[in-house]
Amino acid sequence: MADALTESGFPMDRFTFCGFLPAKGCDAALRADNRIRHTLVYRIRPRQTADALAAMARIMPERRVAVMGAGGKSVIGYPCELPGLNESDNEIMLVAEPAPEQKISDSEISEIVREVIKGANNG
Repeated sequence: MADALTESGFPMDRFTFCGFLPAKGCDAALRADNRIRHTLVYRIRPRQTADALAAMARIMPERRVAVMGAGGKSVIGYPCELPGLNESDNEIMLVAEPAPEQKISDSEISEIVREVIKGANNG
């Protein structure tokens, strides 16, 4: 795991090791983990790579991901851009960079509040 973190080049001051990404329910796990704003580290089985990257592209498209295979094979980019590694090894590490800081303007906050109030009044 330490090698994957180092090779990714993503911040290592705070990270969460999330363990194996589930083959089923991957979207739900990623949605929950996406609330964690610092570096995330996953282990996956090689046959899961394409599905995991597709789920990451849907759920955390703003985070770059490092796909680290054994033998020094690695690729880094946004999940929608990355091919899965054709690995015969037992595991692959996925390292997701910290989520970018999101600054919301006053007008965006006002729009969100209007939508919440409108929804509350209609429900």
